[in-house]
Amino acid sequence: MSLAYCTQCGRPLPAQATLSPAGFVQCPACGQKNTEIPPSPKTEPAPFTHVMFSRLVGVAKPQTPDEPTLPSEVVAAGHARVSREVVGQTIVYRTRVTTGFGWFWLIFTTVHCFFMFYGLSRGQVRMNHQLIDHASVFHYLFMALFYSPFFLVGFSLAWGHYRLLLEANQLSVRWRCFPGVGWTWKLATGDDVRVRLEYRGASSNSTPLKAIVVSSQQQEINFGNFIREDVKRFLAAAIHDYYGDPVTKEDSAVKG
Repeated sequence: MSLAYCTQCGRPLPAQATLSPAGFVQCPACGQKNTEIPPSPKTEPAPFTHVMFSRLVGVAKPQTPDEPTLPSEVVAAGHARVSREVVGQTIVYRTRVTTGFGWFWLIFTTVHCFFMFYGLSRGQVRMNHQLIDHASVFHYLFMALFYSPFFLVGFSLAWGHYRLLLEANQLSVRWRCFPGVGWTWKLATGDDVRVRLEYRGASSNSTPLKAIVVSSQQQEINFGNFIREDVKRFLAAAIHDYYGDPVTKEDSAVKG
């Protein structure tokens, strides 16, 4: 279900909001009378591994959005699990994604794969209901291809890393499980950047996991479902500190 957002405070308007007979929709948070329903931000699809694991570890219910902020001096002091690099007006943040479930998955897959390859070499593995007495190169390649997505998921949750590039006109987020394999988000930024932690479909053991959601100019990206909670809040606050509070249409009119 798509949401429309208030032009004053930026919070979601009631679901399926329509203009009243008086010609406005009142925001339940700030009371602003919106004379039009702004279009919902366009979202980018979540990575395959995020969607896959949200199904494997349980289905969760949505939570209330959270907009974490920190004083500038706290953001400048940094976080123990986040590296920070400043190049002129550009700031780069880097952090890793390490979960216990990811390491368990990776170790289990490695052990299982080892015994399957060992059994294949000994002529003790069946493929298509047939015992493979003398495995060929094709059989080994097929086995390696079969295990590839399992290793990909394991590495993504045990050894993945994020790189956030904050620039005046663009926010770039790069996620890699190992070099050359991953996902990249890019968002053109204006003076209306909003940062919040919000549920986007991922969960762990039926517990909802919030993603870092950044929207600007009617576009939206979300990432970081499986990042540690304290790191996630720090990164969201760091993005907010860099771009500042969103400027509404009313603020722009006053400045004009």
